Amino acid sequence: MIAFRQRFGSEAKLEEALRSENISIKDLQDKLKKQALVRKLHEIEVRSKVVVSPREVEEYFAAHQSEFAAPEQIRITSLTIKKSDESRAKGITDEDAQGRLRALQERAKKGEDFNKLIEESSEDKHADQGGKGNWILRGQMIPAVDEIIFATPEGQMTDVIETPIGYHLFKVVEKQLPVQKTFEQSRDQIYDILFQKKSEERFTRWIEDLRKSAYISVKGKKI
Repeated sequence: MIAFRQRFGSEAKLEEALRSENISIKDLQDKLKKQALVRKLHEIEVRSKVVVSPREVEEYFAAHQSEFAAPEQIRITSLTIKKSDESRAKGITDEDAQGRLRALQERAKKGEDFNKLIEESSEDKHADQGGKGNWILRGQMIPAVDEIIFATPEGQMTDVIETPIGYHLFKVVEKQLPVQKTFEQSRDQIYDILFQKKSEERFTRWIEDLRKSAYISVKGKKI
């Protein structure tokens, strides 16, 4: 109740909010008591009885090692010239947009700083992150882009790539190959996975046992 009073600023404001929902302070107190009881029962009947053994954790890791690998990813910067209906209405064709990007590509090939070109000309500047670039996981981009950027060597630019948005040049700043996590690095995560799974299974069995041994009342109805 203290938390509710603090949230609304005063008990008077809390009561006013409850009245608007046709709920009394006593109704709220009863509801909170029931919720606390449910949490306590869940702790006693479910969570306190779940056991995950070290052997189970080891066996899970052995059977699911690929799930505990840091995925392949690359850090890229991008230079984009967008297609738009507004540009077309002004007589600027998609070919013009592509031509603008190819001109920027040539400037980069001649040694101009790619990040400065982004700052000066890209129509998607937020993707640059101030020259630091974005980390991208394999499979995160659309397939046509994903295949090209992951095949591009570190430190190199792609060719011009067309997407529904516009025309893009990507520079691969850094590559990070998949890294397999050790058992020690994965142990706590596996324990949580198994504990959650066992808790859900035990909760289901507990509810089924209650249904078999007694009536459960929901809103005054027996099921």
